[in-house]
Amino acid sequence: MSMGASDDLIRGRAAFVSDLTAGSLRAAFVRSPLAHACIQGIDCGRAERSPGVRLILSAKDLADLGALESPIMLPGFEARIRAAARPPLAAGRVCHVGDPVALVVAETEEQAMDAAGLVEVDYVPLPALADVEQALAPAAPQLHSDIPGNVAFRSSIGDAETVAQALAQAHRRVSLRVRHNRVAPMPIEVRAARAEYDRDGQRYLFDIPSQGPAMMRDALARALRVTPAQVVVRTPHVGGSFGMKAYPYPEYVAVAAAARLLGRPVFWAASRNESFQSDTQGRQAISDVDVGLNEQGRIIAFRIDHAVDLGAYISFMAPHTATHGLTSAATGLYGIEAVHVTTAGVVTTTPWTDAYRGAGKPEAVLVIEQTMDAVARSLNEDPADTRRRHLIPRDRLPFVTPGSETYDSGDFPARLQDALSAADIAGFAGRCAAALAQGRVRGLGLCCWLDVTSDGPPEIATLRLDHVHGLSLNVGSHDTGQDHDAGFKAILREVIGLADDMVRVPADSSRQPAGGGTYGAKTLVVAGSAVHSAAQALRAAGLRRAAALFGGSEDDVSFEGGVFSSRASNRRLDWDDLVAESPLDGQGVSPSVSATYPNGCHVCEVEIDPATGEVLIAAYTAVDDFGRCLDHAAVTAQVVGGIAQGIGQALKEEIQFDRETGQLMVGSLMDYGIMHAADMPPVMLHLVEDQPCRTNRLGVKGCGQAGAIAALGAVLGAVNNALAGAGGAPIDAPATPAKLWTALNGRRSDSAYQISL
Repeated sequence: MSMGASDDLIRGRAAFVSDLTAGSLRAAFVRSPLAHACIQGIDCGRAERSPGVRLILSAKDLADLGALESPIMLPGFEARIRAAARPPLAAGRVCHVGDPVALVVAETEEQAMDAAGLVEVDYVPLPALADVEQALAPAAPQLHSDIPGNVAFRSSIGDAETVAQALAQAHRRVSLRVRHNRVAPMPIEVRAARAEYDRDGQRYLFDIPSQGPAMMRDALARALRVTPAQVVVRTPHVGGSFGMKAYPYPEYVAVAAAARLLGRPVFWAASRNESFQSDTQGRQAISDVDVGLNEQGRIIAFRIDHAVDLGAYISFMAPHTATHGLTSAATGLYGIEAVHVTTAGVVTTTPWTDAYRGAGKPEAVLVIEQTMDAVARSLNEDPADTRRRHLIPRDRLPFVTPGSETYDSGDFPARLQDALSAADIAGFAGRCAAALAQGRVRGLGLCCWLDVTSDGPPEIATLRLDHVHGLSLNVGSHDTGQDHDAGFKAILREVIGLADDMVRVPADSSRQPAGGGTYGAKTLVVAGSAVHSAAQALRAAGLRRAAALFGGSEDDVSFEGGVFSSRASNRRLDWDDLVAESPLDGQGVSPSVSATYPNGCHVCEVEIDPATGEVLIAAYTAVDDFGRCLDHAAVTAQVVGGIAQGIGQALKEEIQFDRETGQLMVGSLMDYGIMHAADMPPVMLHLVEDQPCRTNRLGVKGCGQAGAIAALGAVLGAVNNALAGAGGAPIDAPATPAKLWTALNGRRSDSAYQISL
């Protein structure tokens, strides 16, 4: 896989897992049509006689395998996570629509699918729990015997008593409920897996579109009950992920078992409908907020109670997303000190949820930003003034938050002012009047956003330079569509003066035995630091070899722009000269790094047509601080792509379930709204680089999640600002035309805000 990955993609030369199917049998899954039911029996007779069928597996055939479970354990939990084990195939009971019940393997995909349709499963329906409110109701049935009350865990930060006292003494109180809509990550490339069993080596070989082969290998080894050395995970190009390809899935384990039993490779790829039923989904939660204000309108107490929908099973990073993901950014960029945040992780009869671009921070930032808007409404003041009063000033950095995060750098008030100026806030009133003259209502939304990027486990980077292959890089964090290589190239150009013709070693757990992979906007922070160390080691090796060839000491050798020069003889050697006869190597390990805190302010203006409820994003301005930017084009692409996803959640996207049956109400892109190019507004993006990160050698702050975090709050804030101007009550995402038409045409709309004096 060349470092010219973009060129490979453009020219159609890139290989994805679905391109690696030669010689493979094909698999199809029998999935539950019910949200919750007992399995009384499975009849495979007709399916077994179907043409081309080689194997049919159900749970009883995989009893020797382990279950998938989350390895996460965090401080602050009242008790261990109560987690029902998830077998590779449903055993005795299904817990959501799409739960895999049986696996059919045949010679062709069509034969496997036809036979899967002939498997007869006898179900006895059980009550469904379609959302957290149903699951937490006093008389709700219990989904799993080992999860009492359907609450898998509870966690909290802050001082409940101090906050309660401050609320009781507050001059004014504002409360609100924020409903976070469930969304589907929807990458271009669906999930897929090719599994093969090497009987001689007694190991499983996987091709999987993952976010980290080493992390995936370890999780699959636990489920297959083998050592990590007996599992190899290879990942070619990946067509998008956004979090949902980071984790192990039951399909991968079942396909591996079939490959071992048959002695042949087995391949499976999800249909888009299966993706809606079986991929991890994101976001769904309810957040109840209660804030107390003093006479000056400053928040003196902030209480949040989150009820997070985990789905039917607890996915790999779900406890982390539901706890640290929400609490780490709970107060955003604001100096609020009396805080109490609780989280209840709730199981429901729906597909499991996990980290989706932002992993809890979009929800946390939406809550604090909607709180600021609610406070501004209660005080009848400009929302920008409310924010200015609470933003942490630059002279208070480093600042330790109630969630124990240490903001090391930034200028938060300046970013707000920069964004307001760039968005021409002074002209907003005139634009409102012009819109009203044309029969439309206009609104403006602000989002002072913050991300808390992952620090993650250490990464190892290895560089090799030889005269045949040129420069090659092996590092555990690989590209899933973000063009990470642009940042790595910038580092290598700076340190060794080489990069453009570099070859990236394919992602393979046998070649990358350690590393956390790509997630949490940490790649340049962690893997970039490892690449920087490896480049320094390669440069040091070059200096040693140059000194030997010059016949002097290393102190006599200078290096600049990829050229080694002898001070004593004025001789010059480039890298090609040094590796003419033997290669040079450099290895680096990322040092201990901290989370980074990218931040900024996004401003959105919308116009709404009351006759149709249609929303037009009239202007979008972003001012972002990512510390030092190594490649502006790559950063811009990441931010704009994230903004598209944030807009999609704000205006279009929602996974819905029938409350009586738990039935999934969306099953294709015909009935699930995603962003299209025509929906996307021009983005006026300003990257501010005067506040480099102080906790890593590169000065960088992760950028990958920023747009999705900021856009949700900015767009929904603009919509609700427009509604307020027209006398309407605020609404939750997604702000669909139907909701907006109802809000603007006098129909009932439940207010999210309750204000008391």
